[in-house]
Amino acid sequence: MTELQQVKAISKARDLDEKRHLERRRDTLVLILRHLVDNGYTASYERLSTECNLSLGKVGHSYSSIVDVADNVDLLRVVQEFEEGYEAKYGRRPKITRRLVASVDPEEGAMRPLRRLMAKLEAAPSTASNGQQGLRSAAANGATDAPPLIQLEPITAEDMAAALSVTKPSARLQEDKYRAFSEEYGQSGT
Repeated sequence: MTELQQVKAISKARDLDEKRHLERRRDTLVLILRHLVDNGYTASYERLSTECNLSLGKVGHSYSSIVDVADNVDLLRVVQEFEEGYEAKYGRRPKITRRLVASVDPEEGAMRPLRRLMAKLEAAPSTASNGQQGLRSAAANGATDAPPLIQLEPITAEDMAAALSVTKPSARLQEDKYRAFSEEYGQSGT
């Protein structure tokens, strides 16, 4: 094989690969369009069909390509067969979707002042007899000079930063939004 023939063969193979890739993209869009129509997402169908210049034959528009999926194919079946093939090959189910941004668990931030309070209460010496805690015993006996049982501190920016540090790393992607919110509305949100 001459050098010119090799270059032509490589070029032809590249063109064939590109054609297959474009057909695969078009087929994927047609599957999505059919899925949208079958599930009642007509506005989304209209928008996507306009953007990709494709239309399903049964819906009927005058776009440059009128196509439809084969009778034995639908998007859910493709996903199901992919999952089954993946599981057969790797012995576990594939993870098709993933959470991009984990939100900060507000309960985690709110629990920090409560944890500080519980640590203080547990560290407080017990002055009551019979094993009861001193603060509870004094309040139960009607003592008016006893300190209040629960005096929570406000949730601070440090509490939320600590909550961010123990949540998934993807939550840190939103750190700028939390800082902007804090700067605009203050730490208490007012």
